[in-house]
Formats: sequence, structure tokens, C-alpha cells
Amino acid sequence: MFQIKEIIENKVGILLVTGEMLDADATQLNDTVKKLTQKGIKKVIVDLSGIRRLNSCFGLGVLAGCWGCMNRIDGQFRIVNPSPKVSQLLKMTKLDQVFKIYSDIEEAKKSF
Repeated sequence: MFQIKEIIENKVGILLVTGEMLDADATQLNDTVKKLTQKGIKKVIVDLSGIRRLNSCFGLGVLAGCWGCMNRIDGQFRIVNPSPKVSQLLKMTKLDQVFKIYSDIEEAKKSF
């Protein structure tokens, strides 16, 4: 089951995601990022430490959609804590060169 916990801290949206990003449920993440932008949030951190598995369509595709959503409003998008398997997939697809990836939330917050 895919779940998102949303925290807003100093105008930064922090999304703690858990479960698997393997099906249409994962599109909730993109919807959540869009809602944050409608609230005026221009900085988003997605914590992937709780993601056990993801695929290219609903995993990487949704992350790319979130990145694009933030780019369109001149916002900033960060990923933190990807598992070794997720990191490997990001490297294989070269998305590690597109996304800004950090080891923890504090490090990502300092990057803004």
C-alpha cells in the first residue's frame, strides 16, 4: 500500500512516502505536489526511505512528473534517502543527473 505523510515546515513541503510505487496509486504523489504548489509551496522534498520498490512507469515516471511540476513554477524539488536499489535505478536511467538527491532531509533543506 502506498502512503504519503505531508509536513509543511518553513514553506517547504516534506513528503514522507512509504510502500511501493508500482501502480496507479503512486500518482497520488504527483497530485500532492500539485496541491502544494496551489498553496504557494515552491520547495518540495520527497523522502523515499520508506519505498520498498518502484518501477519505471509509476515510480520514476511519477517522480519525473513531480520534478516537472516544480520546474514549471520555478520551484525546487529534492529527493532524499533513496534505497540502494532505487539509487541504482536512478543511475541506470541517468535521472540521478536530473534530480537533486540528498542523504537526509536536513541536508536537503540546507540546499535551498
